[in-house]
Amino acid sequence: LIAMNMERLISQLHCTIILGSATQPAAIVSTHLPVVDITKNIDQSIIKSINRFKLHYDLDRIDIQDFANQLLNYLQKNDNVHTMVVVNTKKTARFIFDILQSCEYLNSIYLLSTNVRPVDRLQIIEKIKSSLSSNSERVILVTTQVIEAGVDVSFETIFRDLAPLDSII
Repeated sequence: LIAMNMERLISQLHCTIILGSATQPAAIVSTHLPVVDITKNIDQSIIKSINRFKLHYDLDRIDIQDFANQLLNYLQKNDNVHTMVVVNTKKTARFIFDILQSCEYLNSIYLLSTNVRPVDRLQIIEKIKSSLSSNSERVILVTTQVIEAGVDVSFETIFRDLAPLDSII
C-alpha cells in the first residue's frame, strides 16, 4: 500500500521522494520504484566522519551489583555527561535507579519502564527533553526497552544490557 501510494505520487504529481534510512524498508525494496544510493557518490571518509556512535562491548558476565558499582564509578568521573542506562527487566531498572537515587552527589535521575503510568512517562520524557536541550543539569535516565518505542532523546553515553544489535543501535 505504501509503495503503491508512493508510485502514484511519483507518476501523478511528478515528485521525487527521498527516504533516509539505515535499512531500506521492505515495502520499497520489493517494488520497481527507482532507488538511488546517494552514498555511492560521496567520499567514504565523509560518511565515516559522521558516525554518531561507537560501540564498546564488555561480554564478561558480571552481577548487577558489580555493574552498579562500575556505573557509579563512571558517573563520578564524568560528572557532566548525560547518561542513559537501558536494561532488560523492570526489576533491574528499579534496582539501578534506587542505587543511583541513594547517592547524594547525583540528581536529575529518571526511571522509565512499563511500571510507570503512561501519563507519567510522557511527563518524565518532557522533563528529560527540557533538561537535555537547556543543558542546565546532567540527566541520568534508567530505562527498559520502553525507551525504544518512538522516544527521541540523545545522550552522550548509553550503557546497554546485552540485546540484539538493532535494539542497541
